[in-house]
Amino acid sequence: MTTPSPTGSDAQSCQVYRAADFAVTLGANMGHPACAFDELNPGDIYRLVPGAAPLTLVHAGPGADEASIEGAGQTIAPGSEVGAPGDALLLSGRMTLMGDNGALLEVLLLTCGGESYVRPLSALGHSMEYTLIDADQRGENLDLAEVACVSFTRGTRITMRNGAQRPVEELAVGDEVLTRDHGPRPVRWIGAQTVRAHSHFAPIVITKGALNNAEDLILSPDHRLFIYQRRDEIGLGQTEVLIKAKYLVNDETIYQREGGFVDYFHLLFDEHEIIFAEGIAAESLMVNRHTLAALPDEMAGDLRQNHSDRAARQRRGLDASGTNFVGVDAAEALRRASGS
Repeated sequence: MTTPSPTGSDAQSCQVYRAADFAVTLGANMGHPACAFDELNPGDIYRLVPGAAPLTLVHAGPGADEASIEGAGQTIAPGSEVGAPGDALLLSGRMTLMGDNGALLEVLLLTCGGESYVRPLSALGHSMEYTLIDADQRGENLDLAEVACVSFTRGTRITMRNGAQRPVEELAVGDEVLTRDHGPRPVRWIGAQTVRAHSHFAPIVITKGALNNAEDLILSPDHRLFIYQRRDEIGLGQTEVLIKAKYLVNDETIYQREGGFVDYFHLLFDEHEIIFAEGIAAESLMVNRHTLAALPDEMAGDLRQNHSDRAARQRRGLDASGTNFVGVDAAEALRRASGS
């Protein structure tokens, strides 16, 4: 049986830190935590305090897959370590910082239940110092979990243009990966983060053979797989199906693995592509307003130039969910349907 999401299909989750855990170590606000937008001072240097640990924030709202945090009725959902169910969640601003390694970091400022939190859009290093270079109150439609939801785990082998298999952590920007629809395409951006493998962030393990795959595939719960059905055994009405890994869980051949930490990697191309991971067709990070907001300005601007044209070509197919497989082992049904 397919195991539904514990918070319901309309909930989204991400990891945040208490604002007090991301504090100024040098500058005008020395000793103060990340604070209200109008109190931020460019040039201040921030660092995670020793022992700071991320919290899981679960939020929901009208059409949570598309809704923004600001002005869209976003509230805390059951299972969140932040706030209480029903509390309003507000996006109060955004910080752009530069790490001492020269990498840019975007951080969202959130408020909930009278408390302040920060949501980094890429991994925060505990030993890294970050200089605030800009702050604004952009009210962009930004899904907090959008960037993190399409992720491969360390060790996942990706099919390259020549058919060779390469671990995702060894890929570099510019490497050409084989795509299902457009042949070899260069990687434009690679994101990485390490999170606790707990609850909504625990990876899904698709064991060898479960979907006609040669080896185990381990990926994030909301990562969608592309299945081409040679025969429509279960009446979905389409041959091409996209389905999130979490809807395939049967606790036998496909299960969620909790415990410890997991390294997640995100791959972005010029377009939303279907690539091959351990022989299984899986989506890349989608090019949309959410992911563009998390990228460095120069790269985002380059991709945004043709974004409206690309948007019309984003892959469409039946976006299946657990309701399509009530009383059915989704993994086994799709394995049979896609087999020769």
